[in-house]
Amino acid sequence: MAFCRHLLPIINWPDHYFEYISKEKQIKHLYSDNQRYTIIQKALLHYLAGNFTNADYYKIAGRSASFHSINQILLANPERKISEVLVTPETVIY
Repeated sequence: MAFCRHLLPIINWPDHYFEYISKEKQIKHLYSDNQRYTIIQKALLHYLAGNFTNADYYKIAGRSASFHSINQILLANPERKISEVLVTPETVIY
């Protein structure tokens, strides 16, 4: 998620996600409050400041479900712009 948010800043990314506990209970969390996410985000920015190539972008994007979904939407709707893509909050299921 940190990579997609950085790579595609034109998209209005949600600032939160949901943790699925049960059908009756989902807990809303902010990315900024998630220590793991903030560590990954800092590491990503540090990594990008180095010798990051287009090939590196493709390697990471190719493994991203969010990037893949957005790509499929745009391929299926070539008349649409990336800024028109609506991204809903992620749900994490443990």
